[in-house]
Amino acid sequence: MSSSWYHAITKETLLPLIKSLVASELSRSRNSDQLKLQVVNWQKDTSLDKHGLALDSIELMAVAGSVNQLFHLHHHGIEDYLLRYRTLGEWCEIVAKGWEEGQTHLTFQTSGSTGTPKAVTHQITTLVQEIEALACLFPCCERILACVPNHHIYGFLFTVLLPWHIQCPVLQVQHWQGSAFAEQLRSGDLIVSFPHHWEFLQRSLHQLPAEIHGVTSTSPCPPNLIFSLQQQGLQRMTEVYGSTETAGVGYRHAPVDPYILFNYWQFAENGSVANGKTIHENKTQLQRILPDGTLQAPIALMDTLEWKDSRHFIPHKRKDQMVQVAGVNVSPQQVADRLQAHPWVSECAVRLMRPEEGNRLKAFLVLDSTIMITEETEEQLNLWCKETFSTAERPTRLTLAYALPTNDLGKLKDW
Repeated sequence: MSSSWYHAITKETLLPLIKSLVASELSRSRNSDQLKLQVVNWQKDTSLDKHGLALDSIELMAVAGSVNQLFHLHHHGIEDYLLRYRTLGEWCEIVAKGWEEGQTHLTFQTSGSTGTPKAVTHQITTLVQEIEALACLFPCCERILACVPNHHIYGFLFTVLLPWHIQCPVLQVQHWQGSAFAEQLRSGDLIVSFPHHWEFLQRSLHQLPAEIHGVTSTSPCPPNLIFSLQQQGLQRMTEVYGSTETAGVGYRHAPVDPYILFNYWQFAENGSVANGKTIHENKTQLQRILPDGTLQAPIALMDTLEWKDSRHFIPHKRKDQMVQVAGVNVSPQQVADRLQAHPWVSECAVRLMRPEEGNRLKAFLVLDSTIMITEETEEQLNLWCKETFSTAERPTRLTLAYALPTNDLGKLKDW
């Protein structure tokens, strides 16, 4: 495998990547998504201090730490320069210097999880290995429209490495837009997005130009959404299954088909497939065949998979009980624990809404007997939720009562 992939990272490709990372970190620390909408206006001379993004000392340390973590600047002893220089362009130059001195690994944070993100390190050669496989899926791609955060592994693969590999330009369209987005489309475009954004586009766009392809990942994409997009002119939607921990595992071009395992994966020694039955948890491990032919240590997958044969599978429910809200992995139990810490709440249950109800979390709150159930009570609890939870975590429908809903057997039922 050629080392020419070093040319994928330049000062120009770094700017949108670092902008994406800075916006994500600040949005988390300030508990606001507004910065993500402003990224499009940031330039190389955008300052991080009071004359620009107004990072305080704690935010500066956190954001600099994230940039250092992703690019391993500490291996070259230049991570301190992030604290000395205060424009996005200067940060690009610092990262480019570290890259030019030689880099073999990148560390990404889990992209869609509530709570503390987990850091996962990948060899760059394995990411290039995946890109070589992905490039074969999009032979007619003339331009990539990036609607995903560049600094997460999915965005990095499709908006940094893939365009370098197939030598095509990238148009950053991370901010939400409808008619303006449609005006930018042209034949040969590959739209890289995620299900929640695809749903927005499906409702915003009436008809797509010919020969537009799409790719989606981060969470399951409803089949009806894909069919609707195809009726509006989308040539083909490619779903990529994977995670931050594994990178890409498999792909499919139709929601009625099973996923196809990428050719650099194989079952770990304790894995087996029999009669298309779901593999038990201790047998859902895969091993990656590295570019040099050696085997990576077995990796456990996050979902229960149903294998049709040794190369085809269908993902089912997550093993960790997470649910997905707009592409973000959310723990209903963690949300319930935080709700129950409110002094008015003695017990609660949290679930994902049924499809006919919506695509957010809902909560059933059992109030202390001293608290009256009134519209004002509900309004105050809703306000507290807005101040306490991130957008994906926040239950948007509260049901107040003095006892949990149960069936005839005393088990919790839906509400």
